[in-house]
Amino acid sequence: LTDDEWEWVFPQAMGWLRDHRTSRAARHIVTGLAEHDRIGAADLDELLDTGIAWLQSHSHSPQLHSTLRSLVGRADLSEAQTRRLAECGLQWISQQKTAKIWRMLGVLAERSDLSAEQAATVESLVVTRVSADPTAFDVSFVLEPLLTRTDVTLAQRTKAISWSLAWLERHMPEWRSRFILRSLLTLEDLSAAETRRVVDWSLEWLEHHTDGTAETFTVQGAEAVLGPLLSLNLDEAQLRRLEVY
Repeated sequence: LTDDEWEWVFPQAMGWLRDHRTSRAARHIVTGLAEHDRIGAADLDELLDTGIAWLQSHSHSPQLHSTLRSLVGRADLSEAQTRRLAECGLQWISQQKTAKIWRMLGVLAERSDLSAEQAATVESLVVTRVSADPTAFDVSFVLEPLLTRTDVTLAQRTKAISWSLAWLERHMPEWRSRFILRSLLTLEDLSAAETRRVVDWSLEWLEHHTDGTAETFTVQGAEAVLGPLLSLNLDEAQLRRLEVY
């Protein structure tokens, strides 16, 4: 939207939400507005209040995770706002079967500004649920944020790396593997053997998903894998496999 369009649309949308804040359709407006970065602090407070009212009124909705993700994924949330949203997410997770929780758990696992109690709950959920089957396909939604956190302990990082390698062993060269490969390639915690394994998988992923043309390279998002690869000290054989790119 242009600035003029936004100036007209935003108050109309907020006015509609005030009248229909807990209707099923309200989630579409809340989700759409939450993805814009032109919302001021006061309006953001009102949007969050409306979003939380919707989340609490529809706590069993299968669509709840997408609305909550759009809200908690904002970079301009205060600590208090994040924690209010996290409570909604944890309540929702407690009511769901494991197969449905991975996206939501990944959103919460990414946050470093939860309360101590919330962080401990998320950590417990991650360990319990991921340990039960670290190779389940949707576990990748949790593994990537675990690998990118810079404030975790060495034991937590080591565990996340182990789970990620097990996941890749089963699911390479699935398209979604690129997110975990990208995260692993930027870590300094891998052993030499693990690094070589991840590099080989990354080369395999590139060869499987691209044909050297700019079109397939862009469409498949190959830069997410190629960029970190080029920052490493690769051997001659590995470099030859990259020549086509």
